[in-house]
Amino acid sequence: MAHHEATENLEILESFSNQSEREKTKIFSSEQLQIFTSDFSTHLGSGSFGDVYQGIYNGEKVAVKVFKEELAADNIKEQFIAEVSKLGNTHHNNLVKLYGFCFTPKIKALVYEFMEMESLDKVLHGKQSLKWETLCNIAIGTAKGLAYLHVDCQPSIIHYGIKPSNILLDSSYSPKIGDFGLDKLLKIDVTHVSTMTHVRGAPYYCTPEIYLPYLTVNYKCDIYSYGMMLFDIVSMGKYQHQQGEDWFPRTVWDKYEKGKLEEVMADCIEEKDKDMAKRILMIALNCVEFSASQRPSMSDVVKMLEGKKDPRLPPNWFLSSPPQASSSMVVPNKRNLELESGLVEKMINPHHEKEKVNISLYIVSDSEIPFNFS
Repeated sequence: MAHHEATENLEILESFSNQSEREKTKIFSSEQLQIFTSDFSTHLGSGSFGDVYQGIYNGEKVAVKVFKEELAADNIKEQFIAEVSKLGNTHHNNLVKLYGFCFTPKIKALVYEFMEMESLDKVLHGKQSLKWETLCNIAIGTAKGLAYLHVDCQPSIIHYGIKPSNILLDSSYSPKIGDFGLDKLLKIDVTHVSTMTHVRGAPYYCTPEIYLPYLTVNYKCDIYSYGMMLFDIVSMGKYQHQQGEDWFPRTVWDKYEKGKLEEVMADCIEEKDKDMAKRILMIALNCVEFSASQRPSMSDVVKMLEGKKDPRLPPNWFLSSPPQASSSMVVPNKRNLELESGLVEKMINPHHEKEKVNISLYIVSDSEIPFNFS
């Protein structure tokens, strides 16, 4: 049995090796990774999927992401290797480049290009400050990278985990999206809320579809998360963890209605840049629409950011989360949902059955508090 498994492993790796010779995605042994990283001596950080270490490969710095053992079991090797092949062929200026992988009983890892300036969350929550123009370029570059994943990749790639810590920055602060394609790579069930919150974390950025069982999760979940990240960029992250009546998208809407959008902007935004900041806030409101079908595509978001298209004024569907809920997710009330052309019936009864449905929306928190709208 052991000999059969070893032979099967070798055949899979040889098949991939022949393919990767053409596609330039490298196969590394665990011994090579130990040499690259000086026995994993420089720890860069930990994330949902595992630990990241700095290394040197061919004279250049690399980042080695070592997966948690429970996420990368031996029985996913065929899918893992097949998906690595696809990711190795996914190239865009705003995506982190994948050099290769390691899949051995001892270590499962990916080897990426190294990002000198770390990630966007370090900028938003650290002592370092960037010019507004640079922040705008980060927003636009990230949108372009997402649009590429959604439209130009065949099949399209949904990220499921857009947040500032996954937007990496090179030496010139150009953004590159990291951790894309890992859900398929590791066979993670993206439709299961407990799996997603355990693996992806950061419920603040999670789309309502993850929490509500009658909604379909598709590429529009990335657009919601991206919108939440835009709020972070304009406010420099100072509102990120607020909940209830102070949940930031709700605050933005209230300030918009009062003509006081400047009050939610970071202090570093100068007068000459406030029109662009207002535009970004309106784009963000479009992106976080409760109804996924009403959210713009990332291609349209790029056009809005570049001034080639105007963001529309979204309806005011905001309700605040209850103070005791640990999640920042906000759900609309029944009245506002019904205004959207029978959206509730379509979401809960996709085949248009006419029976009466009791709407029960859940905000996932430590105590899973149900909210009934009848």
